Amino acid sequence: MNSMDAVVCNSGPLIALCLLKRLNLLKIFYQRVVIPEMVQWEILQGGVARPGMAELAAANWIEVLPAAPDPVLIAMLDPGEAAVLTLARSLGIAHILMDERKGRKIARTILGLNVSGTARLLVDAARAGLIVSARQELETLRIAGYWLGDNILAWAEAMECQH
Repeated sequence: MNSMDAVVCNSGPLIALCLLKRLNLLKIFYQRVVIPEMVQWEILQGGVARPGMAELAAANWIEVLPAAPDPVLIAMLDPGEAAVLTLARSLGIAHILMDERKGRKIARTILGLNVSGTARLLVDAARAGLIVSARQELETLRIAGYWLGDNILAWAEAMECQH
């Protein structure tokens, strides 16, 4: 994966990367990382004492911006996801990082945004030699309680093997 200009990130990937102590991957792959205030609020509700959350609190390179979620999106998604999509559209940022299936589908099919998630970022990191194995990192997330379907782990493993 080449360095991309900008990404708007949802809470799931941020939490996952913090759990893995791999938040720096965002800085490596993106020149600009933006999150809506709503996403920051969602993360802080879980407490900064959670593993890895101090890394997020110290990441002054992540821009936190206000975004009043589109009411239509709020009717379909949780507030954080709606804020991510609204902010991406308002800033003209074409790429979002989101793990939730419904939000990804709306972003891709209705709004025409480029969407990737934690698994894709980890596969790209493995291909770039930044981590040993995306599958291994995803297994670590699963053990930590982050929900991941078997199909996601299988996909990551297959993608790594194609490199």
